[in-house]
Amino acid sequence: MTQAPGQCGRSRLTPAQRITFLVALILVTSHFSLAYISEAAPFLSLRAFAAGLAPQPFQERALTAWALRGANRFDSPQFEATLHRLLPAMGDAFNETTLILLIIAWMSIAASIVITRETLLKLTGDALFSSWASFLVPYMAYFTYILNFGPHFLLPYDLPSLFFFCAGLYLLVTRRPLVLVPLIAVATLNRETSLFLIGFYLVFEAFRRADRQRRAAVLAYAAGMLAAWVVMRLVVLHLYGHNPVAAASRLADLKLWQNLSFMVKPQHWPAFASVFGFTLPIVVVYRRYLEPDFLRRGLIVVAMWFGLMLFVGVLIEIRIFGELISYMSVAVGVIVHRFLTTRSGARVCA
Repeated sequence: MTQAPGQCGRSRLTPAQRITFLVALILVTSHFSLAYISEAAPFLSLRAFAAGLAPQPFQERALTAWALRGANRFDSPQFEATLHRLLPAMGDAFNETTLILLIIAWMSIAASIVITRETLLKLTGDALFSSWASFLVPYMAYFTYILNFGPHFLLPYDLPSLFFFCAGLYLLVTRRPLVLVPLIAVATLNRETSLFLIGFYLVFEAFRRADRQRRAAVLAYAAGMLAAWVVMRLVVLHLYGHNPVAAASRLADLKLWQNLSFMVKPQHWPAFASVFGFTLPIVVVYRRYLEPDFLRRGLIVVAMWFGLMLFVGVLIEIRIFGELISYMSVAVGVIVHRFLTTRSGARVCA
């Protein structure tokens, strides 16, 4: 059925809808997490990473390493045998460290879905639509971390980084820049790409506040976020700056020509197209449906990310775009909701 705009009254789920969403959340998150751990091999030695002995720049992304370090207290043949008995499908390599990584993956994806639902609810006012559209997060994550056919491995900080970006986008949409400062501080301990949250803040706010005093406030908050990022970077570099640098990860080894060679080879085109679950063209073509306007300006940061990765990333490693799922899932959700509303001339009600 349809009703006039503003009369839908769908800002809350019914008890049955709430239970259905919760069951779907548990099942989808569990499937994703188990597939993630069993299908993709860790790029690093997880025990070396937990001990602080992995090469740079991997070791400086230390937040997950500190969490994995707690697994050492369960390190025993008896505990590992119990894990193999309870979860035989996970394989012989499954141990106490990968169990902690499984828990981190589960919590990261579940929290990302829930927070994205809240972001979409804030933007659309539609609880039922937002609940199901939030599953765009695991949909895109499947292509990014599990179904890709390029270099296929996992790094323990990838999914927590996605969670931090989903939380950061929620704070940006709800305009809580003060809370974003400590979030960036913690997120930087996980991965330095948290710097892009400041970019999202600036493009969201720079043109949304017109008077000079408001713009001064934007710059002040941005300076606080940048200070938090710099301080946390100095902390991890002080702790792990002496670790050897992985040969393929030196900043001086720019990868522009390698990436350009990937881009002209047809066998890589399906992988590139699969970024964000094949939804990037939808967002680009239908960006006029991205409302409010500040949300559309987020594409500037997406373009900056792609440009930077062209020089310092390996494009066929689709996981290097994982954090942007936080923005793209919201963008696709808003576009679909606005498209349905515009085409029907009324709000579509369940």
